[in-house]
Amino acid sequence: MNLYLTWANNIDDINWNQYQVYFSSISKIKFNNKFVCLTDGINSKYISKIEEYGCEIITEPRKNKKIFTNRWHCFWKYLSKSNCDKVIITDSRDILFQHDPFSYCPEFAVGVCCEGFEHQSSSFNMIDQMNLQKNQMEDLENYTDWCVVNGGVCISYKKNIIDFCFLMWSNCLGRPFCTDQAVLNFIYNNLKSTEKMYLFDPRKDNFCLTGEAEKEFLLPYDVQMIDGLVENQKKDRFCIFHQWDRTKFSNQILKRFIK
Repeated sequence: MNLYLTWANNIDDINWNQYQVYFSSISKIKFNNKFVCLTDGINSKYISKIEEYGCEIITEPRKNKKIFTNRWHCFWKYLSKSNCDKVIITDSRDILFQHDPFSYCPEFAVGVCCEGFEHQSSSFNMIDQMNLQKNQMEDLENYTDWCVVNGGVCISYKKNIIDFCFLMWSNCLGRPFCTDQAVLNFIYNNLKSTEKMYLFDPRKDNFCLTGEAEKEFLLPYDVQMIDGLVENQKKDRFCIFHQWDRTKFSNQILKRFIK
């Protein structure tokens, strides 16, 4: 059995439509795989709606005040007691699944996703990484040419990803001035030579497209939507569309999934 795993809270009438895209898209492809949403609190109004999609909700009191740190602890704690084979962990509010992701799962590494551009093309990521490194009391690494690895999608076998969640949680602790994406980028760029990390890249494959790259015209091709599905220049359907709500396709996607 494989596992779809996410973390969510603060669902309300304003953003529920976006969450519907995530829950509905997985419900159409999950087959007999397990689907779990961890939370520190979801309004009862939405719990029943989420459960209708075949998703189990598990509530845990928040251990850390910082959501980016807390969710990695929740993932690690849940996986330490879970029986599953392959695991995909994603954000929930801005994720669309277009087909089964587990055929992409690397066996001996944790798969993470490049956004399709480098740090120097993103002021947010440049500042986020600086805020991480300047508090380490070590010499800064030159990260301008680092590809931006997105913190919202990772996939691997449980034996690999459980240790990765612990690594992310422990490295996020005590870093109040940056997001977990900065931590992930630091970890990836220091571990990539060990082959413990595998990088998916929308410029080279069709695993995950991020909306920021599409919105800012940072990809070397035009993304297409054909019959309601987002494709690359080779007409290969992307498995995951992350940050779809930032793009010109957002209204079309919402119309497909809103009940």
